[in-house]
Amino acid sequence: MRLAALLPLLAATSLVSACVSPASTKGLRTARPVFAVEHFFAGCLRGEGRLRQIFADAQAVAVDSRGRTEPDGTVVLDQEIRRGARPPERRQWRLRPAGAGRWTGTLSDAAGPVAARVRGNELRLSFPLSRLLRMEQFLYLRPGGQIADNRATVRGLGVPVAALDEVISRKDCGNG
Repeated sequence: MRLAALLPLLAATSLVSACVSPASTKGLRTARPVFAVEHFFAGCLRGEGRLRQIFADAQAVAVDSRGRTEPDGTVVLDQEIRRGARPPERRQWRLRPAGAGRWTGTLSDAAGPVAARVRGNELRLSFPLSRLLRMEQFLYLRPGGQIADNRATVRGLGVPVAALDEVISRKDCGNG
C-alpha cells in the first residue's frame, strides 16, 4: 500500500486515539509505600471511576471486590462491575507470586494470561482481551496503603481505544 493511501487512515487513528488518551501517571510512581498485592487486595474494596471509549460517551464505572489469599500464596479477587446502565458483570482474578516482584495469573474475562510486576508503589498488570485488544493497568498505592489510583488503557493494534481512571479504596466488608 502506498503512503498516500495510508495518510487518511493514520490521520483518523491519531484523531481517535486523542479521544481516549490515557490519563497522565506523571508523579504517581514512588519508592514507598511498596505495593503489597496480597495485603492491598485482602478484604473488601470499592473502585469508582470513568471509562472513556472511542465512539461512545464516557460512563461511570463502579467495582466492588472481595479478596483473599489462598494457602499457596495465590491472591483471589472476586469482583462485581457496574458500567453505566448495563447489568452487573462478575469476574475473578487469580494472581500467583512468581518471585522478584512479579506475579502471574488469570482473569476470567481475559483472553490469555495476566502478567504483573511491582515496582515501588506501582503495580503494572498486562493481559490480552482478545487477539486484537490488550489491556494495561497501572495501580499506584497512596501513602497509608488504603487507596490506589488505577490508570488503565485498552489498545487495539497499538492505538488506545479505551481508558479508565479509577480510585480504589478499602471498605468495611460489613457494609455490602
